[in-house]
Amino acid sequence: MESRSLIPFYRVGLVLDLALKNGVATMKALTLLAFLAVPLLAQFDPATFKSPPAQYRGHAMWSFPLTTLSESYIASGIEEMAKLNYGGFFIEPGGGPTTGLSDAYIKLFRRGQTDSRGVVYLSDEYFRYYKLAMEEAKKRGLEVVLYDDYSFPTGTVGGQLFSKYPQYAAKSLDMTDAGHHRPSPSRVGDSSGNLYRWGRDEPRYVRSGGY
Repeated sequence: MESRSLIPFYRVGLVLDLALKNGVATMKALTLLAFLAVPLLAQFDPATFKSPPAQYRGHAMWSFPLTTLSESYIASGIEEMAKLNYGGFFIEPGGGPTTGLSDAYIKLFRRGQTDSRGVVYLSDEYFRYYKLAMEEAKKRGLEVVLYDDYSFPTGTVGGQLFSKYPQYAAKSLDMTDAGHHRPSPSRVGDSSGNLYRWGRDEPRYVRSGGY
């Protein structure tokens, strides 16, 4: 059974979910579910379910510690994931040298002290290690899933983007309550003539009609 055969199962789930959410457990919805499910049952292979191939097994989020990355780390790590019966892994790089990164980035993102040890993210050496990981995974029948950036949040390119183009960094304006300022008590009325007294916490009803 190929991975694309899971797509119809997903569609069956969507139809059932929509029917339940909208209270539409009608004959029409049930007929549609049966129409989608019958060919799927014919495709179902109990042997595949009992011993699923790599594409159906769990995939690990595997760290690439760029400060100390080595060939032995890659080989032993992938061997361990294969023993644990993972179907594959995501490579999540982190750490590494701060060479070339601006002081502003290092301070804002708390990268710690400047450090020249390790592999620079997206360098030729980085891709050499990445290729090695893919080759080791292939030997053991594991999948390698592309993780989209350096650690998280994504979109930073490990600080390279901010360091080169700080003017394009996202900005926000936040408001916080310091907790030491509250409005003075006052008397306010609404359009119906109801009178309220604004105290230290919430408005308190005083009387109805007229000021």
